[in-house]
Amino acid sequence: MNVLLIQPDYYLKEKAPELLQKRLLPSYSLILLASLLEQKGHKAKVLDSFSNWVLTGKKNENDLKEGLKILCEREKFDLIGICVYTPLRKEAIELCRLAKELCPSAKIVLGGPHPTRLWQSMLDEYAGLVDFILLGGADQSLLELAENLEGRGTARYKINGLAWI
Repeated sequence: MNVLLIQPDYYLKEKAPELLQKRLLPSYSLILLASLLEQKGHKAKVLDSFSNWVLTGKKNENDLKEGLKILCEREKFDLIGICVYTPLRKEAIELCRLAKELCPSAKIVLGGPHPTRLWQSMLDEYAGLVDFILLGGADQSLLELAENLEGRGTARYKINGLAWI
């Protein structure tokens, strides 16, 4: 399975690329999840502010939508996971919409504090856009979901911390 994990951020702009570089940090939690997926034989990429800045040419502007477009032009993703913090929920949903447009066959899964707390209302409000929500820590449930989507592993209803309609 080919998985893309995204950490949304606000659009960032600096006067010079060097100044922007000082503000960007990699998403270590998504890097860890990608590593766990790869250990189980899946392909995984992380798109966060830092990787996006590198991917899009180290400019002084950093918009994750550009990086998402580049990645989806290069390869097909089966599963796209987006981490959602409450202050970035609008940015996360914009990325969901763009991901669904660019990779219509990909399943979209949300994780993080915001969907963990409001999973039911998010599934209702974004039906047809969001396929799954992972509740709490996703280190095990994300692996089990990837296996399930490939037609093997744990039955979906037995995956702890997985919500869907």
